[in-house]
Amino acid sequence: MDYTKEKIIRSVKGYIAFIDEFVSNREEIVGIRYNNFQKEIDFLNNLASNKQEINGNLEFFEVLCSVLEKRLDLLKEDRTRTAEKIKLYYRGHYDEKYLLLPNAIRDNEEKENYFYNEIIIRNPNNFANVPHLQKLVTMQHYGCPTRLLDVTSNPLVALYFACVNTGCEKCDSCNTGEVVIFAPFEKEVLSFDSDKAMILSCLPKYSLETKKDIMKNCYKAIDKREKVLRNINDSVKKLYHEIKSEAPAFENIIDPIDVVSSFFVQPLKDNERITKQEGAFIICGLYNSKKDMESALNNLVVARIKITNKKRILEELDTLGINEATLFPEIDHVAHYLKNRLK
Repeated sequence: MDYTKEKIIRSVKGYIAFIDEFVSNREEIVGIRYNNFQKEIDFLNNLASNKQEINGNLEFFEVLCSVLEKRLDLLKEDRTRTAEKIKLYYRGHYDEKYLLLPNAIRDNEEKENYFYNEIIIRNPNNFANVPHLQKLVTMQHYGCPTRLLDVTSNPLVALYFACVNTGCEKCDSCNTGEVVIFAPFEKEVLSFDSDKAMILSCLPKYSLETKKDIMKNCYKAIDKREKVLRNINDSVKKLYHEIKSEAPAFENIIDPIDVVSSFFVQPLKDNERITKQEGAFIICGLYNSKKDMESALNNLVVARIKITNKKRILEELDTLGINEATLFPEIDHVAHYLKNRLK
């Protein structure tokens, strides 16, 4: 059974009414998160009782259960207190069938380190003395595939992106967009300078083979109930070395569960586009497969809103000041918006 709320919307008025009603009931939202976690744990426990393997890897099954159970612990507090600790983020995409995956994982997982390293080599002045996370944010800004997934704290911004195709050739004929609502808890939302965000932002530097080796070592540590990832092989040592290149005082105390999880990150509001779009990101850790990452991200979703009548909605959003010129304040976007107004 899918507990996630679903709704079909044809107007801005209807969208706002649904959002207002839905987000006002935080107890229901916490219940959806709880049920989604419990549903997945029950499914995995059923596989285990039948001695079935997941992707041919029982070790991964045990790790995934441990991760989910740790997340579920957040819900074992008093329900009212838990409801007060949730935050809400939104993401809009033009095609309702869009897989909830960051670009670097969707199509270019084996090329992630290529994009990351090459863009720095070719544009050294833009990345000199810049923290790892900020490098990813800059790359995302210019369309380079990263392991960041864009979200916003403004539901109207998400609605705009559900109505506008921002470059997907395969989506041109799609009539229905989608807005998904995420409800992370406080512990799942990181500040731009957090150690967890820094750790995950170092991962793109390495080859897929190295990342998989780091992931396997995390699985082994979790299976042994170890709370610290030790310097047990060259891949893990590389990760610690890269972290220390940004934070020399960092102690070797990575929690292995953090490396195989994903977190919301509030970035620095240091560029106008992030400010205008009220943007944030999900930074994704290491997963056994794309399907497993997508499942983990979908587990954070509490509502899915299907968006139709896109042209009319864009006209309504324009009257509210939500358009290409306001969300993309660069000169080329403003010029494009002004030219389209005269058509």
